[in-house]
Amino acid sequence: MASINLLDWREDRRDRRKKEFITVLVSVVVVCLMLLFLTHMVYESWIDGQRQRNNYLKNEISVLDRQIREIRELEDQRRQLEDRMNVIQKLQSSRPQVVRLFDEIVRVMPDGVYVTKIERKGKLIYLEGRAESNTRVSRLMRNIDESDWLDKPVLSVIREAKGGQGGASREFRLTLREGQPEQENSEAERG
Repeated sequence: MASINLLDWREDRRDRRKKEFITVLVSVVVVCLMLLFLTHMVYESWIDGQRQRNNYLKNEISVLDRQIREIRELEDQRRQLEDRMNVIQKLQSSRPQVVRLFDEIVRVMPDGVYVTKIERKGKLIYLEGRAESNTRVSRLMRNIDESDWLDKPVLSVIREAKGGQGGASREFRLTLREGQPEQENSEAERG
C-alpha cells in the first residue's frame, strides 16, 4: 500500500525548525548561564583574594600600631630617665655650692654679729640674726658686697632686740642673692 502523506510538508518543517530553535535557545541559555556562573566565580575569587589581603594588612597595621605605642612608651621612659639624670647631675654639681655658701657666710660675718636663722629659696638667701650695733650690720652688708659668692644684700628689718643676750642689742633681717665668681661661671658654661 502506498503511503500518502496528507500532512502539509510546510507544517512539518515549521515544527522541526521550532524544535531546532528551542534546542538552540536552550543551549544558548545554558551556555550564558554557565558563562555567568564562571564570571561570578572569577569575581568572587578576586573579591576573596582582596579580602584576604585587606585582613592581612589590618593585622599588620595593628601589629605596627602596637609597636608604635611601645616605641612612644619607651621614648617617654627615656625622657623621664634623662630628666632624672639631669636632676641628679644638678644635685651633684650643686652639692659643693652649699658648702661654699656656708663657708662664705662665715667669712663675711664680722665680730659681734650672730645669725639665728638661714633660709634659702632658689638663689635668694634670707638671714635673721642679732648684732651688737647698726655698724656691725653695715659691715656685714659691705662684706657681702665684696664677696664673690654673695650678692645684693637688702636689709628689710633692723630693730631693738628684746632681751638682748651677750651684748647683741639689734635684731635684723637681711635678704641676699647667691652668686658665683666669674671664673666658675665660665667653667660651668664650658663644662
